[in-house]
Amino acid sequence: MKFLNALKKGLDTFGKYWALVIVVLFALPAFEALVMRYALHQPTDWSQELCCMIFGAYFMIGGAYGEACNAHVQMDLFYLKYRGVFKIMADTLSMLACTVFCWVLIEKGGSAFIKAADIGQRSDSLWAPYLWPVRLCIPLGSALLLVRSAISYIEKVRESLQYLRERKGTAGKKEEK
Repeated sequence: MKFLNALKKGLDTFGKYWALVIVVLFALPAFEALVMRYALHQPTDWSQELCCMIFGAYFMIGGAYGEACNAHVQMDLFYLKYRGVFKIMADTLSMLACTVFCWVLIEKGGSAFIKAADIGQRSDSLWAPYLWPVRLCIPLGSALLLVRSAISYIEKVRESLQYLRERKGTAGKKEEK
């Protein structure tokens, strides 16, 4: 359990710092584009594409941090009513769906990254940056999300098992009286 807690803390810390770095990296070309376009009347070709690439990296790698902050969508209307075995079943189905989703992204994103790195693929714009750094974020972010989701799943199952133990213990005490 110590390993899971250390891994969880490491992923959460990485997510916090990643978000800070990405906001700064996103703000710089956006500010440059505003200054160049409106103050100097010399718009640039590369800033919008760079902002899109940075936001794509933020979106993919930020998924694990979103899981840590419980920011992903869930059906609380039904989920909060579940207790014990039903909650474990709902969590298991959710984890299976997440695993399939992340596995497809890791496999397809990984092959897209390898192809882009092998052939030196570049964007079709005038700026023509290499695409492999952005493509790397797809399998990397998916792997981080999968690991963080597995940690959350283990914690939820432990909470449900604890609930079942406590409920069984209180039922046994009522029968003794």
